Amino acid sequence: MGSVSHTSPGAAILRKSRMFSLPKPLRDPDKNTAYRLRDYRSSTSTKSHPTHQAIASLPIYRELGDWGLKRPLPRKTTLSTSTPVIRINAIDSRESITDFASSANYWASLEKFRELNVSFSVKDTLGNYVERDAYQQQPVLLRKSVFEDDIDFTYIPVGRHEFSTIDRRWKFSGPWVSRMSEGQFARYLKKKVWPRRAEFRSLLKDLLAQELTANQNKVAREKGDDLPPSVTPQDITDEQFMEFLRKIRDDRILSYGFTSRFLDMGPLGHPSTSFARLLMPTRGTLTRSPYSKHGPPCTHPSAGMSYLRTHAYMENHPIYGPQNMRTPVEVRIVSPKTGSRKLRVGVAGFVSEPPRGNNDWNQRVPKQPSRGTDYLDIVTYGGGKSYVHVEAAFVDSLGRILPLLGAADEESKLIAKEMKGEKRIFEKVI
Repeated sequence: MGSVSHTSPGAAILRKSRMFSLPKPLRDPDKNTAYRLRDYRSSTSTKSHPTHQAIASLPIYRELGDWGLKRPLPRKTTLSTSTPVIRINAIDSRESITDFASSANYWASLEKFRELNVSFSVKDTLGNYVERDAYQQQPVLLRKSVFEDDIDFTYIPVGRHEFSTIDRRWKFSGPWVSRMSEGQFARYLKKKVWPRRAEFRSLLKDLLAQELTANQNKVAREKGDDLPPSVTPQDITDEQFMEFLRKIRDDRILSYGFTSRFLDMGPLGHPSTSFARLLMPTRGTLTRSPYSKHGPPCTHPSAGMSYLRTHAYMENHPIYGPQNMRTPVEVRIVSPKTGSRKLRVGVAGFVSEPPRGNNDWNQRVPKQPSRGTDYLDIVTYGGGKSYVHVEAAFVDSLGRILPLLGAADEESKLIAKEMKGEKRIFEKVI
């Protein structure tokens, strides 16, 4: 006789359940902007990032309505679409139904973006540039991949407690105060900061004791005397501690360095190094974090969109040979320049700014208004389109994808149109 394993009813349910692998939905990104009076967004519009996991199923199981859930889904709905990708809003609702919807909008954006073969980079806040030829109009920022070892980490390495190492993380347990509203900041002070005041004062006393010990040891070495006993926090008087607090409050960089390290908050931007040395004498350390200006991202700096470290490769055309530039991408002009409104283009499902620099996109006084760029194109099917180079991509502090576009030359545009059958460079010889 075979042995029968006895399990509790709860364990049996968890063992047979196939919904245990679905992660918890993320918070709605539009809730942070709900207080804006002029923010009129549709409830069905595409959010800046997905909140639910997309689920796909094999065709043989999809015909049976099996999506790996507790109950099958209606085949009439799931089989009549060319993009069979869904998201689950509720598996067991009050009506005892499975609430699901299509997730094709985010899935299509992911597929389109991965066709670009673009790597994600971090913005360098130090202003380092690469020298380019005199004929090239604009410099290019030094781009570092988000998967480099000195950036792609969330923990503090053993023995590496320098501010330069701690501030370069992309994830912090504390908030980034520049992104918080007045009410959020007040609640954070009441719930997280004030209960830890005694702990922070104890930390400052330890730092003051270390500083006093280092100073008296330095004086003893200069005089050639024996080292005196170390100063303990109990030896510090109230007058010494209050004087130490005044020095910290006067030094903004040093005070924020102490508080951010204690509360594990994201770094704040500082003035440039030259001005900081002249106008802001400090004993603190200027942060070199790439997220000090706009804040750390709410997700991984790649957002799971691409895992490429670089896209520095050369394309080889079957007829024209190796190409100097990559194949340009066709973008759609979402909104033309009208008055103070800036030009916006869409690439692979993401809205971005047009290429910067002295090019056809940024003519101050064009000889002839361009259709689609200077006014709305109602003639071309689908709206005005053009070709650009996708040079890099970034993730901002709100989790939005920001492609960096560059102007494409006429030869690259002509080759791209020929590959799509819109142009012909060489006539066929019979």
